[in-house]
Amino acid sequence: MALNAIEEHRCTWFPAFPYAFAELIKHQKAHPRDVSSLRSTFTGGDVAPETLEKEFQQTFGRPCLNVWGSTESGLAIAGGLQPGPVSRVPTGTEIRIIDGSGADLPRGEEGELLLRAPTVAAGYWLGPGEIKAFPEGWFATGDVMRQGEGDEIWYVARKKELIVRGGSNIAPAEVEQVLKSNQAVKDAAVFGIPDPELGQRVAALVQLEDGASLDDIRADLSTRLADYKTPEQMKAVDAIPRNALGKVDRAALAGLLEA
Repeated sequence: MALNAIEEHRCTWFPAFPYAFAELIKHQKAHPRDVSSLRSTFTGGDVAPETLEKEFQQTFGRPCLNVWGSTESGLAIAGGLQPGPVSRVPTGTEIRIIDGSGADLPRGEEGELLLRAPTVAAGYWLGPGEIKAFPEGWFATGDVMRQGEGDEIWYVARKKELIVRGGSNIAPAEVEQVLKSNQAVKDAAVFGIPDPELGQRVAALVQLEDGASLDDIRADLSTRLADYKTPEQMKAVDAIPRNALGKVDRAALAGLLEA
């Protein structure tokens, strides 16, 4: 186990996906190890809820900071300095946040992140002597972000994972965070299902704590989420499907709902 290895080998640096950190917190509370050697811990690859990072700080006595990155952009984005899915835009990196038509959006509005920096790749290699260049050097990340008041940007969702219900965009991560903050919920995954009237409706798979039921969380959702964001279909499952990296296997979600 990772905690045993940290204690034995006095590890100082530990990166992992948010789901892995949630497991570390649980096991450290159940059986504390001496992890005082840790100096730097980073999470990324998925949405890191503020509650998770704050709980990590309380349990391990050091911050777990969010980072964002991609193969194409290298180190164009720096790690965040506060809890939550936030990163910083360092000197030398240009960003744009655009809407579906390619128009730039003002601070605070959600749109796709575009990057341009010396560390960003020139484009995609198609074969010997042939590269599909990024238009004017702008790399479209496929991630929906919003820019804060300073140089920080907040991760919202993968563009392809957004749920569009009656013209309103819903980030699965926002609904998942509300579900996971309920003490009756161990884990949750939110996704869109096709609907002939609205385009999509919100659905959720929930892994419940022992002895809990879906009725225990429905009333809580109604007070913490707008009606259009509240899952209209929910199903209790033994476990949320995840891939080898610990990310939610979103391709499997609809099949489990129908099963």
